[in-house]
Formats: sequence, structure tokens, C-alpha cells
Amino acid sequence: MVTTVAHTQSCVSCGLVRSCYIELSMANKASRFWKWLTLGLFLAMISTGMSWFSLWNYYVSSRPREIQVTQGRVIPLSSHGIVVYLTMEERNRLAFLNHAGEVLAAGFLLVYFLKKPFANPWARS
Repeated sequence: MVTTVAHTQSCVSCGLVRSCYIELSMANKASRFWKWLTLGLFLAMISTGMSWFSLWNYYVSSRPREIQVTQGRVIPLSSHGIVVYLTMEERNRLAFLNHAGEVLAAGFLLVYFLKKPFANPWARS
């Protein structure tokens, strides 16, 4: 009986039962989409940042500390007083991960602050 009462009540804002239910259903789907998108962007950003740091740390511990022009190791990478030399390909790999993380962070922040996917829907704004 409670479910039939809930379905027969009219909507306060529009006075229609069916259209209001559809609007709420669509709003719920949109809200879930923005939540999942925000979560996905956050996890991708964290994963990219951890990959960048792991690769950077690997390069610092495994690359030569002297310039090797014949092998193309002429790009310095400094870490706490230690300088190692990378090839252009290695440097580009680090730069790609760094820029990808920045783009993911910007996307996450835009969605999080503009759409507010985790805001309380019952709170007054």
C-alpha cells in the first residue's frame, strides 16, 4: 500500500506523476555518471603520478652519472644532488607522464568543482 501511495502522489513542482519520476530517474543516472567519471579521473591521475614517480626513481638509480655522447645520454636529470643523464626518448617518456597527470588533474578538478558530484542533494545551496 505504501508503494501505491508513493506512485499516486503528484509532484510538488510540476503536478505530474510520471514525468517527475522520469526526471528523477534521469537525474539519478546523470549523478551516477558524474560520480563515476570523477572517481575514474582521480584514479587515473593517481596511477599516472605513481607511474611517473616510479620511472623517475628508476632512472635516477639506474642511469649513468657521466655524459655519454655516443649513446645520446646528454640530458641531465637532477635528484637531491645526484645528476644522471638520459636520452631524449627517456626524457620524453617522463614528460609525457607528467603532462598526462596534469591534464587528468585539471579534468578531475573541473568536474569535481563544477558538477559537485558528491554534494548532498538534500542540502540547500
